[in-house]
Amino acid sequence: MSKSRLEAFSDGVFAIAITLLVLDVKLPPLADAALGRAMVALLPRVGVYVITFAIVGVYWVAHHTFLGYFERVDRTALWLNNLVLLLVAFLPFPTSVLGAHPLAPAAVLLYASALAGVNIAGTALWAYGAAGGRLVSSRMSPLFARRVVALHGTPAAVYLLGGMLGHLAPVASIVVFVAVPTFFIVPHPLIARVTGVPWRDGSPQA
Repeated sequence: MSKSRLEAFSDGVFAIAITLLVLDVKLPPLADAALGRAMVALLPRVGVYVITFAIVGVYWVAHHTFLGYFERVDRTALWLNNLVLLLVAFLPFPTSVLGAHPLAPAAVLLYASALAGVNIAGTALWAYGAAGGRLVSSRMSPLFARRVVALHGTPAAVYLLGGMLGHLAPVASIVVFVAVPTFFIVPHPLIARVTGVPWRDGSPQA
């Protein structure tokens, strides 16, 4: 299978999953007098929707970047990619649960576990493809490949920590969930320093 077909299928799943997130943000039929209170009550759902949209956006950017380095795909990569998509497509459910119960420890842990799962699966896809230049250029620096594993895998531990905080301080968990995508969205030089130059000869392009 060509890499472009895998990319097209993946983009479609990401697009559907990120669109489904908003379906849980809705008002029931009600009188005009109750509209204000109902909109205030809806704020947790809106907040969790925005957080998850940002996180899925970060996942999509990372996924796009990974495949940009891949020169080819094989059967194992296809199924690892399917695992990533399975977990991404699942995210609307824990998002809905957390939106309805933002301070419930079980809801926080479910949400954190779902986010961590996507990170772990994505890291596995990259690690498999980059190991020994299996699916990437042989010119790729092994140090770069290892650093990307660490960079993409670390949020899984952070999310799980946030999930465990739900039993003590659910608000702190929400702060953790916001902090992770913010780290990757806001421009800063740290990521560039961590990853360095990806190619053995020091060139910036493949």
